[in-house]
Amino acid sequence: MSRRYLEYLERYPARPSAVALRHLAAALQTTPAALLGAGMQVPPGRGRPGGAPVLDKLTPAECRQLIARGGIGRIAFSTAAGPVVFPVNFAVVADTIVIRTGEGTMLEGHADGPVALEVDYLDEALCQGWSVLVRGEAHRVTHPTELWRVRENAALWPWAGGTREVYLRIVPVKVTGRRIETR
Repeated sequence: MSRRYLEYLERYPARPSAVALRHLAAALQTTPAALLGAGMQVPPGRGRPGGAPVLDKLTPAECRQLIARGGIGRIAFSTAAGPVVFPVNFAVVADTIVIRTGEGTMLEGHADGPVALEVDYLDEALCQGWSVLVRGEAHRVTHPTELWRVRENAALWPWAGGTREVYLRIVPVKVTGRRIETR
């Protein structure tokens, strides 16, 4: 299968021939059914028999590179009732993490203090992935100049909808991560 055709399949909805699908599945060491979404209801991370999983530590620079495009992560912080974790979308601006939330939300109420943000990627077909954990101090972005910079540089459109005009910035203190793959 040519590299150009593979790039085409990744970018555009297509229905490859049965022969092409079998070749692609063989190259990825999976099945045509898995490529077509079979088993999508199975929880991720079950892996596949065969290779041994290998866990490698990532450097802080590698971690920052992996999360640089932003995306979806989980923010964790402590409350009087115990730890809380929320899914959030985030952007990276000037080596800090930016999150957008609404006034009066639990996240906004605990915005000034220590937090952790975890971002993961999982490729079930290739049995590999990574996880990055950013720990640091969060604060509300309130200074007009800083707020303008964040709005200009952070493309954030919260999935939850509604008014979300509170911006939070996490200043990383410790960035760690790991990568797992089957070899």
